[in-house]
Amino acid sequence: MGNLYWWSRYGNFDPGKGVYPHMGLGQVFTRYRIKRGFLTQSALAKAVGLSERSIQEIESTMSYNGPDSVERRQILAKLLRIPPALLALDWRFLALQDHHFGQEQALSDVEKYEQAQETIKQVLEEDSYSLYRSVLIMGRGYLYSGGPSYIADTVESCTEKLIPIVRNTPLIDREPWQELLCRFFQLSTSLALRRLDKSKTLEGAQAAITLANEIENTELLAAALYRRVRIHLDHRKRATSEEQRQHYLSLAKADADTILSLAKNVGVTLKGNIYLIAAEVYSLDATDGATRKKCEKWQEKAAMLVYRGVEEEDDTFLKLNKTGLHHEKAKTLLQFGNISEALNEIIIARNTLAPDMLTWHLNLFLTEANIYKAEGDLEASAICGSEAYKISKVVHSPKNEEELARLFFSLKQIDKNHPQVCRFGVEMDLY
Repeated sequence: MGNLYWWSRYGNFDPGKGVYPHMGLGQVFTRYRIKRGFLTQSALAKAVGLSERSIQEIESTMSYNGPDSVERRQILAKLLRIPPALLALDWRFLALQDHHFGQEQALSDVEKYEQAQETIKQVLEEDSYSLYRSVLIMGRGYLYSGGPSYIADTVESCTEKLIPIVRNTPLIDREPWQELLCRFFQLSTSLALRRLDKSKTLEGAQAAITLANEIENTELLAAALYRRVRIHLDHRKRATSEEQRQHYLSLAKADADTILSLAKNVGVTLKGNIYLIAAEVYSLDATDGATRKKCEKWQEKAAMLVYRGVEEEDDTFLKLNKTGLHHEKAKTLLQFGNISEALNEIIIARNTLAPDMLTWHLNLFLTEANIYKAEGDLEASAICGSEAYKISKVVHSPKNEEELARLFFSLKQIDKNHPQVCRFGVEMDLY
């Protein structure tokens, strides 16, 4: 997630002069200009009454002590809703002037006290933000590799504590806290899905989508919708009637269509995952050749991103790698009835998977078990199910245990006296 500076909550800007991020070189100004809808420098120039040349100069370099620097920064901060701290317009600006430019200020004891209190307040706020980010990182690790169950409780507790913090943060500084809370809602949603808390998953997903829309953050919106697609697919697996299954599939398709429309405006990792989940969703009832071709095309797009060798570490808690690509291909091929090809994809996926990614090993065993079941190899299916169950106990995943129970009962229905199937059921304590 990059080096952590006091401005990290606003963006991964390079260090600049003094204690500030680098304003020029297309970093702070360019990011906020585009974020606020001014896609060109000329559009912003018209809005602020400056020449395009002036905007070019501002985006390439910025003087802290030029004759019109403060006024320009104030205008741009208001128009682009740039947090003043990034432009040296709050207490850091005063402190830097005192320290670096030797400007003496005759402050009274009361003024000195108030300035000290403001400094303490800002430092505490930054430390709090960093601590919350650390919990996010810890929660992401828990998603992939498991760990003590209290981590999920910690994420949930932090999410609840962040809500009033965001609500009471001054408007000019609120956006990075809103982005942080949106990510917590998404992480909390994923953890609730694992713990089979259906109401919590839907509430968290909707809260994340609402926040992302409120701050007009395309990346966060796409990531939140991606997670809601996952929720719809999981609910479809657990549906008890064909009507319910079709209902959840139609919801998944609607969200998949939306995130496909956003794919061109998001980072590589999220974009690749959008293509993969769209293929997964549409493969579930791909009864015609045209739909299958469409699924294959999406997977080809994801493959181009994967094999380009770009695996970004971002705040979506998603990964885009060969393991994920070939696992998704295996699931799609299973839907299309290509059993041998699906098994080959599982082999490739497992060969590229790190040993500590326990959740992914669990999912690979689950998919492999379903492939063997479709092939009629009950013994291999039950063996894969047993391996998956062992991992599910380590990563504390009731969701996967429920899915494994469904696998066992489906195998038992085929041959209730099969020795390996019986052993699988005994291991899961289902007799």
